[in-house]
Amino acid sequence: MDEKSTVQNFGVTLEAESMQFSTSKDTNPVLRSMANYGFIEEIWEVDYTKFSVSVFKCKWVDNKSGVKIDESGFTLVDFRKIGYRDEPFIMVQQASKVFYVKDPTSEHWYVVLHGKKQVEAIDGIENGDPRSFTPIKINKDDNVLDDVRATRKDHTEGIYI
Repeated sequence: MDEKSTVQNFGVTLEAESMQFSTSKDTNPVLRSMANYGFIEEIWEVDYTKFSVSVFKCKWVDNKSGVKIDESGFTLVDFRKIGYRDEPFIMVQQASKVFYVKDPTSEHWYVVLHGKKQVEAIDGIENGDPRSFTPIKINKDDNVLDDVRATRKDHTEGIYI
């Protein structure tokens, strides 16, 4: 259903740190951080019997060819340039929410807008409650008036809590 939507809310970024060397003979590595941009494909709950862990399966933009900074200082991403296919999963707590807005000057680039520090789009995700992932469908015939979580007109899904 999201492909038909005019508004998307699935973008995430991950701040990754790694030791970097300037050359192969460098003996003084430097700790650097780099932002990775992507979007959530699936939400998984890994059940270890005594506890469970929620993870996001994401598609990541390749940082070498799919991310750039424009002359105004905005970060732009190109979703045609997918990278890191062998590492799609991140812990929910590692994600920060971002929004992607189509760049009007380019056909394939999207401007990255940062949201809240941790992903809070799904209730209960911070306290690890996996039951919060279960959608509750409200019948359209119930005459429920909900100004806060109103049903979107470009979907047929209903209200998810």
